[in-house]
Amino acid sequence: MLYGKDATDSEVVFPCECDGNDAISASPLVSVIIPVYNVEKYFQRCMDSIIGQTYQNIEIIVVDDGSTDASSRMCDEYAEMDSRVVLVRQKNFGLSHARNTALDIMKGSVVAFVDSDDSISLQMIERTVETLLRDDLDAVLFEAQLVNEREEIIGERFHVFDDYTVIPIQDVIDLIITDKVGSQVWKGVYRSRCWNNVRFPTGRLYEDIATTFKAYANMSRPVGFLPERLYNYRLNTQGISLSKGKDAIRGYHIFLGFYEQLVYASDHCGKHTIKICFANTYRSANNVMMLYKPKSDEYRLACDFLRKNRKYKLLNENLTIKQKAKLAFLSVFPWMTEPVKWFKRRK
Repeated sequence: MLYGKDATDSEVVFPCECDGNDAISASPLVSVIIPVYNVEKYFQRCMDSIIGQTYQNIEIIVVDDGSTDASSRMCDEYAEMDSRVVLVRQKNFGLSHARNTALDIMKGSVVAFVDSDDSISLQMIERTVETLLRDDLDAVLFEAQLVNEREEIIGERFHVFDDYTVIPIQDVIDLIITDKVGSQVWKGVYRSRCWNNVRFPTGRLYEDIATTFKAYANMSRPVGFLPERLYNYRLNTQGISLSKGKDAIRGYHIFLGFYEQLVYASDHCGKHTIKICFANTYRSANNVMMLYKPKSDEYRLACDFLRKNRKYKLLNENLTIKQKAKLAFLSVFPWMTEPVKWFKRRK
């Protein structure tokens, strides 16, 4: 199925299977969202892992984000081969926009996200949906393993619990915004209604930091943690988030994400969580000041944050004495960042 060919945005909007009714069927439709941009080397592995799922009631929303390599042709081939594939084409607006396009048209009452250079266990959807329904959860999270270019397992990622654990939703939010559990959206399946009015910021790197916690804030049921490696995360140095030459913009976008988490925590969380969010935001603000020139808007925003909150910073036990001293100094004498940068380069 092909929608919105050569369009700048999807023109097709479907109601969610669960709109207006939080109950879902015993075998719910699961929408799997896959943004695609120039991943010809990995795309077949990704798609085969989804098409081959032991749980078959899925729609596979593939958003071709203006690919210029063979992955665009491969999208067509998969759409022709499997009627469950919903193919949307758009100009290259980035990962966030592609995910948002898919969220706008999904029909499933459960949703999962897979990056197109990664792959999933063939039992991933079956295991998570089974758990979500059995324990009446709003989301089920799982672990991931790191794989290299040759598909070899080189480590694990996001190990949190040794045994299956169900966590109240407020505790899960605290774990996420204190960065004890990562914000990566792909490491879970969710009831689709949790994404109502939640969308990714277009044009941002590390967009999950500023977004995923908002979906959890929409939840009312607990969240389950499966201690199973159901996702294969590829360590792709050519990917957007790890590509060379983007250190400054990466640092700035991380700061923006942590700042949004802090704003939420200030209104909805306890003092301990707020202090950790402050510490994360302070560190990222300092990083921005070290990456940008003093006259830039990014630098001024980070510096302004440090100045306005320096009293709170001094009382924050989540920052070391060295960090407090450094941040206090730079918030009073921001122009000193340039000599500090020079000194670091000389070391």
